[in-house]
Amino acid sequence: MKNKMISKIICFFAGHEKPVPMLKEDYHIIYTRCCPRCEKPSIFSGVWKNCPPPPNFTPEQQEEFKKGLEIYFDEVRRTLEK
Repeated sequence: MKNKMISKIICFFAGHEKPVPMLKEDYHIIYTRCCPRCEKPSIFSGVWKNCPPPPNFTPEQQEEFKKGLEIYFDEVRRTLEK
């Protein structure tokens, strides 16, 4: 744990390396590119997960929208697993 923190501090002061494809995921976003040294996500490298459906959708359309988003998120995850 301590070595990982030290490497992140060194990476911050030395400058992050060129981002590489790497999958990191949390509740709000799926990150697709990260610094290989400290594994910190780069800016604008993610796909937002909590997108609400348009307000004028019917309940059936909202379900289709959510299913479509899940399919898209699975595709994003699969492209980085290769």
